[in-house]
Amino acid sequence: MSVSSGAARSTLLFGDREVGITELNVMARFERRLSQRIEIGAGLGALVGGGLTVNGVEQRFDTGVQVNAAASGLAVAERERVPFVLLSFAVSYARGQTSQAAQPGLPAQDVTPYRALDARLALAVGKTVGRFTMYAAGRVFGGPVNWQIDGADVVGGDKFHRQAGLGLVCRLPRGFDVSAEGLALGEESASAALGWSF
Repeated sequence: MSVSSGAARSTLLFGDREVGITELNVMARFERRLSQRIEIGAGLGALVGGGLTVNGVEQRFDTGVQVNAAASGLAVAERERVPFVLLSFAVSYARGQTSQAAQPGLPAQDVTPYRALDARLALAVGKTVGRFTMYAAGRVFGGPVNWQIDGADVVGGDKFHRQAGLGLVCRLPRGFDVSAEGLALGEESASAALGWSF
């Protein structure tokens, strides 16, 4: 099991209109190893910050919920001169609402529902040195985002549909580990997690 916190930044496309998005989230995950090569997991978390920016105005997220499910398989086991290769697939769903903060002399706008479904295919390649595992990761993804602009329902998706970067895991005594990941190409994200295996 693990607990994590992360932030992401990207651009959504609704037709020909670009909308900036930032997300801050926290999540608890539970994972089970089915064999030496296959693992499944599920997570439950919350949107705790960020928002969507359209026409220079940010519609901030009110607290929302996120759920996900994932499966991973070790395609190539690590050996002395061979890095491990890990493939994974994840599906996530986020549900929340946005609202524009009231400005002096103006009433607050009504809240706007936000829904996003996302499917991701990932590849990670890395090596372990002592307690540390370093890896490079790349992901491709897609899925609909439902929102409203100027009171009209719109459906869009991420502009990039990809991300890539680096990660590090450090194993600690008594089954604990800490990890960090930064993805700077495509959709930008950073996260940190504390895990416990039992």
